[in-house]
Amino acid sequence: MATLERLLEELEGRGLVEVPFHSNVPLVGGVIAWFRERWNGVATRWYVRPLVQQQNEINALWLRIFKTHLEAVQAQLSMLEQDQLEVVEQLADLKYRLGCLEQRVARINDGGGGSASAESSEALGEG
Repeated sequence: MATLERLLEELEGRGLVEVPFHSNVPLVGGVIAWFRERWNGVATRWYVRPLVQQQNEINALWLRIFKTHLEAVQAQLSMLEQDQLEVVEQLADLKYRLGCLEQRVARINDGGGGSASAESSEALGEG
């Protein structure tokens, strides 16, 4: 989960941004970039900026949703870990009780059942 948390933190505060034009054409590359930048300002900038803003808002919303779900999953994981510890403790207790019952059965089968009954009842918390 730590990796997912780190990735969500990296995404926070990031958004779409306009990238300036550039050209790698020798000699006239600067002119090409200048022209493209001016044309973009006339043709698309006023249309694209609201879309970029809207997409940034949607992305921020999804980020909050993912963080909320991550917190819920972490809380459930914590509860499951606690439940697992309790089950392990109960299993150890049941193994102990089963061992006591097996000893009782063995004593009964060997013919010495009188005192074994009282001992196993005590071990099982019945006495």
